[in-house]
Amino acid sequence: LEAKEPVAPTLIAETLKRLTQKNIQNSDELAKALDKLLANSLTTDPRRYLELVERFRPSGKEQQLLELAFKNEAMHVRAHAAGLLLRLGATELLEKTLAGKDVQLAKKLATAIGRSNESLGGPILIGLAKNDKATHEIRENAIVGAAMTRAGALELLDSVEKEEIAVSLRF
Repeated sequence: LEAKEPVAPTLIAETLKRLTQKNIQNSDELAKALDKLLANSLTTDPRRYLELVERFRPSGKEQQLLELAFKNEAMHVRAHAAGLLLRLGATELLEKTLAGKDVQLAKKLATAIGRSNESLGGPILIGLAKNDKATHEIRENAIVGAAMTRAGALELLDSVEKEEIAVSLRF
């Protein structure tokens, strides 16, 4: 399975779609083909990349997913990447990035998590909104992101009633 012609990545992707995660795990050749296709798709076709990572769950792709969640131009790609990180259990990586020093990155990531519509994102965003050490701007984006899901909105209301959210953030 080599990608030597322009049509080859599509052919390889279609072939891999007919396989299971177990097929990939049991074949070094198929695993290499998947890795090559993922490397190619990351920059040329992020939607395909996300579909393949979601289907086959290869290990070690969390950092690439994180970069897609805040660098990609298309919001649906950023949201899908953030949602996939949540479903893969990469909450620690998300929390660390949200708490980092890069305000713009944290804002984009908080929005992507909210837009993912994953209920798993609510607690992360609510926790960030309650974090007095985070900047006002990041906390504000976390609130907007959390409010994008019903569960997040209800939890926000509960937090406001309990006065766990700063008065300056209640809008």
